[in-house]
Amino acid sequence: MVNGIEIAPEDINISITERENVVAVEDRGYVAILDIRLTEELKQEGMIRDLVRHIQTLRKEADYNVDDRIELWFSGSGKLMEAVRRYESYLLSETLATLSENKGEKAEASKEIKFGNETIIINIKRV
Repeated sequence: MVNGIEIAPEDINISITERENVVAVEDRGYVAILDIRLTEELKQEGMIRDLVRHIQTLRKEADYNVDDRIELWFSGSGKLMEAVRRYESYLLSETLATLSENKGEKAEASKEIKFGNETIIINIKRV
């Protein structure tokens, strides 16, 4: 009862209208609403997670042991290198790596990866 008026469940009609960049799904009386906009931060995080996957694959292809520590260095374009700097600690902890500043070293394994219009070269060396 609201302000002396009795309201029954069948008197209430709830409708969901999706907006741009928002998705809503209803199931058994529950509603999930998601904001699907991709911020620059989310894009960078996705690039780093993909980069970790490529580094792990490169480690496997180089026949490194799972617990081998590596030195890691990159050459790449602006947005990718910005993402590497932003998520450096995550990247290094996931790959058991230290970031090498000596770009002149000879890599034991390397791989060129494309992310959209950008390219990065991954270089690794067992420590």
